[in-house]
Amino acid sequence: RVLASVNLRPLIAYSSNPARRFSFWVPSGLGFAVGVLTGLLGSGGGILILPVLIYVLGVPTAVAVGTSSMQTAMAAVYSGARHLMLGNVLWALVLPVLAGSLAGARAGALFSARLPKDRLRASFGWIVLATALIVVADIYRKLS
Repeated sequence: RVLASVNLRPLIAYSSNPARRFSFWVPSGLGFAVGVLTGLLGSGGGILILPVLIYVLGVPTAVAVGTSSMQTAMAAVYSGARHLMLGNVLWALVLPVLAGSLAGARAGALFSARLPKDRLRASFGWIVLATALIVVADIYRKLS
């Protein structure tokens, strides 16, 4: 949590506790880095920003999930508009994938509210690990 202790103004807080304040520039810089990685790798920003919020800035897991979801949604609006202008949208898939995603997001949000926070954090860790293994296996397959 070294980055959370940076005192470069302006300072922002995610709670009423003054000890939970950090520089606006830390999450902005981290967000920029995640955005670059997302643009380069095509991976969802949520899988990158969530560990940053939890482990670097010390945001509680439930708040990190909600913050990450909102940030990812807003970035997706921009990204979607940009890809639409470039002609990279397959409309035949947009509506069915969107319908499934919205239903899944609702179910996930309801489920996460009932799941103990330590289990939620552990589940996220397993998902990140599984994703990493899939990426490594794909790279290995392409190099072979």
